[in-house]
Amino acid sequence: DRTEPTGRAAFGCKLLFVPIFFGVFFFGRTFFGYFGHRGPTVFLDKVCIHQVDMEVQRRGIRKLGAFLNSSERMVVLYSDVYLQKLWTVYEMASFLTLHPLSDVAILPVFQAFVFSSVICVCYIYN
Repeated sequence: DRTEPTGRAAFGCKLLFVPIFFGVFFFGRTFFGYFGHRGPTVFLDKVCIHQVDMEVQRRGIRKLGAFLNSSERMVVLYSDVYLQKLWTVYEMASFLTLHPLSDVAILPVFQAFVFSSVICVCYIYN
């Protein structure tokens, strides 16, 4: 039989788990980098391409081909807005020109919301 921790042990596990999880989630790459482990490089277009200044945005879009050419995979967090911007359509078309369709993963945005909601509910009710 497996017994689960109760009382102070259970409270201690919950109290330690959350900060350790978020610490590793947000700073794990930096921490493991000190030991020579280098994880994958990520280009997040929403952050890397300026969203307000049109001239800076235009220069960033012109450089998309270089990023896409050196990319191994493309993950699209798809929502109704994704195909309404011309530069995201250009980004997808450029990637598919350089890489096979099997290198593209399309994930609906609601999946991330559902997953994080389930994790939160499980944590709260556990």
